[in-house]
Amino acid sequence: MCTQSQHLFIYPFIYFSFMCCRDKPMFDASYKLFCERIIRQRLLVNNEVLRMGQLRKPFIDMVKENKGVDASNYRQDLLKKRLAQDFPKLAFHMPTKRNVCELVFAETLSKDALVDMLPDQSGMETTQSISDMQNGHPLCCTS
Repeated sequence: MCTQSQHLFIYPFIYFSFMCCRDKPMFDASYKLFCERIIRQRLLVNNEVLRMGQLRKPFIDMVKENKGVDASNYRQDLLKKRLAQDFPKLAFHMPTKRNVCELVFAETLSKDALVDMLPDQSGMETTQSISDMQNGHPLCCTS
């Protein structure tokens, strides 16, 4: 039985190849298209506030459309990690309620605009939130 250091000495190329592939982002072409259409246009230009669940769904749809692959098992935390790395101007805010997805918005968004888009304190949703729900944009993390 080889130790890890002996294993690396015997098979350095295989180990190197495995490590490079393991860290390579998946669905690069679809991700770039997603970033252009959703992140740049909706979050950075239009100053919308979206939830991670609302971002994951179009990403999965674009992968299906472009690659013909089911990416429904692509984890939300991996998408967030890529977005945070590629878009330092994005801000992420985790609401205190556990069943509500993290908010994602441009850090340049004014506090007043952000507050106008959030659910109010009584638990009733704002009209913006209600219209999002009616248009098929869930407020909570689903799938």
